[in-house]
Parts: sequence; structure tokens; C-alpha cells
Amino acid sequence: MKYYDFIAFQEMRAITRNSKSDILKTPYRSLEFAKYLYQTYHKPTFLAYLALSSYKNSKLQTEVFKRYSQLLPIFKKEANLIGFNIFHYFDTPQQVGYFKEAEKYFGIIDKNGNRKGSFY
Repeated sequence: MKYYDFIAFQEMRAITRNSKSDILKTPYRSLEFAKYLYQTYHKPTFLAYLALSSYKNSKLQTEVFKRYSQLLPIFKKEANLIGFNIFHYFDTPQQVGYFKEAEKYFGIIDKNGNRKGSFY
């Protein structure tokens, strides 16, 4: 660990694999995990990518991004978070994978170029 500058982790959620209540808990789970990593390894943390699908519920994606935004000062203070990335900027209609149909909706901009609520 002495050779690493920071510890990275990821969060991926979609209604095709997770319940709505579990998705709503994601920011808090991330915070607790980041705190654990920071306390265990004494290195800054980095949320390497946050993937939250808007499939069938764009308001849910927006709500979870908003909660992350509200928690960022706590992430920084208690887990020494140095940054985070989102998984996709744009929805990707050709995407396939573990989250099935929801894979296509990880962006904060839809396939037509319109900003979703989570963009803000």
C-alpha cells in the first residue's frame, strides 16, 4: 500500500438488479465504504466511477445524484475523497452487460442529447 497514492472504488446500480430502496441507499453505502478504506489504508479515496441507471425511473437517478452532491463535503472530510467520475456521460443504446436493458441508461444525457435531471 505504501506505493499507492489513493484507493479507488466503484458503485453500480440499476433497477434490473437492485431494489429501489437499495439504490436510494447507495450514497450512504459509498460513504461508509470510503470511510472504511480511508481508515484502513490511510490513503485518499476516489470513486472511480458511479453508474446509476435511469432505466424506468429517471427521477430515482436524479435523487441519488442529488444525495451524493449533498454528501460530498462529508466524503471529503471523513474519507478524504479526492474525486469521482460518472460511468457514462451519454446514454449508450448499444451497451450490453450485467444490468441488461438498464445498461443503456447510465448517462446523464439521453441518447438524443437531452440533459436528464441528474445532469444538474
